[in-house]
Parts: sequence; structure tokens; C-alpha cells
Amino acid sequence: MAQTDIIRRQFAIINFLRHKKKATFNEIQNHLLEESGDYDLNLCKRTFLRDIEEIASTLGIEIVCHRKDGYTYCIDERFETNDIGRYAMESFEIYTAFHSNENLKPYVQPETRSPKGTQYLYPLLQAIKEKKQIEFSYQKYNNPELEFRKVCPLGLKESTGRWYLLAHCTERKGIRAFGLDRMDHLEISDLKFNYKPKLILEEMYKNCFGISMPEPNTKVEEVVLSFNPVKGKYIQSYPLHHSQKTLIDNDKEIQIELKLYITFDFVLELLKHTGEMVIIRPESLKLRYIDTLKRGLEVQAGVTTNAGSD
Repeated sequence: MAQTDIIRRQFAIINFLRHKKKATFNEIQNHLLEESGDYDLNLCKRTFLRDIEEIASTLGIEIVCHRKDGYTYCIDERFETNDIGRYAMESFEIYTAFHSNENLKPYVQPETRSPKGTQYLYPLLQAIKEKKQIEFSYQKYNNPELEFRKVCPLGLKESTGRWYLLAHCTERKGIRAFGLDRMDHLEISDLKFNYKPKLILEEMYKNCFGISMPEPNTKVEEVVLSFNPVKGKYIQSYPLHHSQKTLIDNDKEIQIELKLYITFDFVLELLKHTGEMVIIRPESLKLRYIDTLKRGLEVQAGVTTNAGSD
């Protein structure tokens, strides 16, 4: 059976249980037959049980059987909020919606920008799981010299449409973030590593925004921002950070609170909302935001002046 059919069948099972909440094997089997179309989604009990194991191991979504409830199957509630599972489901739903023989160009306009380096996602993930050292050439955008890196890969992180490798650099003895778009000539070594970070990836970035790590000895700060009602609705529907909490929501303003490290990435994010946002606190963030804005205006003024000179 083609791998595409297997993946489609497994996602069809997940999607059906997400909407149905619970179902017997026969109900799942009949649903897949109805949805088959051009794909082979035929399902026997043995294949179904194997699919359940693969779904749990690859996506972290566990499907459980309730024998006392007539042998019904459902998605374990603890796994409904799994980030990887949700990300995979969203990606597959987009693929399913747009995968057809019809010309969808007149009706669908996807983002024309696409991240580079995604071809390295799978091999890097394998190296991370198998704890194998990797080597690659790396081109920093602020340095014309090509660098050669040997690292212990620890995890992958997405930020603003780009993917990054978090790794322990064997030469610089520290954890670094490497943009996959700047990588080339990736090689996975047979050498195993036993380096173990003090914190797992999720904990490292729990109080961060974007890919920037905080400076040493900095503390998590309480940030309060005020938005006009319209912009505030956008911020509520797509939170800036998982710690976001609404303090005020009326026809004059929407005020939110965040608890995170104030990094360069976060200041850049706030600049996107200039004219529609007021920084309430802390004062240090307000001053840093104003300073960044001023420097940007000075650069722009200099460009304008030079453009008009002989």
C-alpha cells in the first residue's frame, strides 16, 4: 500500500474521532469506506490496531478503547492539546482541502514566500532522536565567511515562518540556534553524544518570544499592553504569547498582560503594532521600544537625505 494512503487513512481516523468524539470500530470502518474516493482507505481490525500504535508514536495522539461503553474508541483528552499533533492535523487539513485535480489558482492565494532549509527537517529529527552528532556548513547573514559547525542536535523550533535547530556547539561549548535556511552540506555522523541540557526545549522557550534567548541574569517581566478595540480583537484571536491574559476589554481599549523575557525579537514584534498600541509597563520596555523606533527613523532620514543629494 502506498505511504500516502496509510497517512491519509490515519488522519481520516483522527479527524473522524475529533468530530464524532467516540465511535465503534464498525462506525470508523464504514466512515473510511465512504471517504475512500481515489484512495485505498479500506480498514480491517488488525490494520486499525496497528494504525493506533503508529498514531501514538508519531503524532503523540493516543486513541483509547472503552470496553464498558460498547468497545468505543476516542481520542484521549490529555492528547487533544498536543502541539505536534495539532500542527500535523492542521497541515494535513490544508493538504486535504487543496489536493485535487482542479485548477484552484483562481480561488486560492497561498503565501508566496516559503522558508528554505525544510529539506533538513527529517534528517535532523532522526539525528536528534538517535543522539548523533552532525556537521554542516553555515552562512551567517552578517558574515561573508562560511563557517563549519560540529554540534549535538537537541531540538527544532519554528519562529515567524522559519525553522531553527537548537544544538550544543562542541567548539563554543554552549547552546546555539541555527537557521535551517543558512545550512548546507549536512552530514549525520555515526558518533553518539551524551550531552543533556539542563532544561528541555519546551522549558528553554517557555518564557521567550520568537527564537531569541534572554541575556544572562535577566528575569521574566510582567508586560502590560493596551490596544485599540479593533487591533485588540486580532491580538485576542491570535495571542502574542501563551501567557497572554486579558485585563480590560471594553469599547475604548483591550488591555493584555504577558509574562516573558524582553528580547530583541519581542521588541520587533511590538514595532509591528506602532500606532495601535500603548506600552503600559514596564518602563524599561517602553524606553527600549522608543529607542529602537528612533534609530529606525534616523536610518530612514539618512537614506532620504542621501537619495536627494548629488
